[in-house]
Amino acid sequence: MKRELEILNRSVVVKVPGTCGEWIQTINGKRECLVSLPINRFTEMKISFKEKRAALKSQSDLMPKSQEAFHKICDYLKVSNTLKTQIHFEIGERLEIGKGMASSTADITAVMAGISALVGETLLSETLLKLACEIEPSDGVMFEELVLIDHLNGQVMEPFILKHTAKILMLKPVDTYMTEALRTGPEYLEKLRNKTDKPLNLLREGIFEQSLEKMGRASTLSLIENENILEKPFLGELIKIAEENHCYGLVGGHSGTVCGMLLNEEKTDLGKLLHRIEQESLGAYYASYEIVEMYNEGIKITVR
Repeated sequence: MKRELEILNRSVVVKVPGTCGEWIQTINGKRECLVSLPINRFTEMKISFKEKRAALKSQSDLMPKSQEAFHKICDYLKVSNTLKTQIHFEIGERLEIGKGMASSTADITAVMAGISALVGETLLSETLLKLACEIEPSDGVMFEELVLIDHLNGQVMEPFILKHTAKILMLKPVDTYMTEALRTGPEYLEKLRNKTDKPLNLLREGIFEQSLEKMGRASTLSLIENENILEKPFLGELIKIAEENHCYGLVGGHSGTVCGMLLNEEKTDLGKLLHRIEQESLGAYYASYEIVEMYNEGIKITVR
């Protein structure tokens, strides 16, 4: 009884980073895989206990996949029905939906990590990934380092240590794209098999050498190889503009619409870069932008 009273007085704030797409998304052997590119933009939730009516209302207001995550984690942790019906959600900061910023993974992860902390449990990042992938193909935003993951089965294939960071000019288009639509096409798997191992090998080299230049070349090549799966409007023009303005390369959503330019802060003149984009017709498509930064610190949880 004492422990349950302590839990009922507890609240949790959880922040999960989004992404500017992926460094690479490809096939390794026969397994689909990716390396997410987390950035300093977040989904934030406050999770606490309130009276049953308010709690159930907040649960019903969650997105469908977040509701699924809620029931899954409560079953996994064996949360009693009494406690479950008192768990209340308040959504704070929110990632944009349908842009390839891992908004769905962030929502799912925030729910599962937050409830775990609320009831006094700690889940490994590997467990969070596995559970998230039981709901949908997921990104590796829950890790404190870069990881090559099987984003369908929720397995870590290879961890990486990246000591550097960089700023990104993140271009956000008017279009949205729901990831589920990508895999429904009959030619998807055949197109996927046409990808090569060059982007992944080049990314490995770049991380081993701590070279953002090589990593940028890898991510650009990965987007080029992804064109026959999901075309990214104005990709050729974006590559040209990035090269002219000394950017390390392009990054972006392989199953989403967001795109970013890796800025070389010593050489890239941001004003000139933005002016160049605005001069082109692509400026109307990529209707908004912001400067973000690579972020490899995983989930932040505050227990009160």
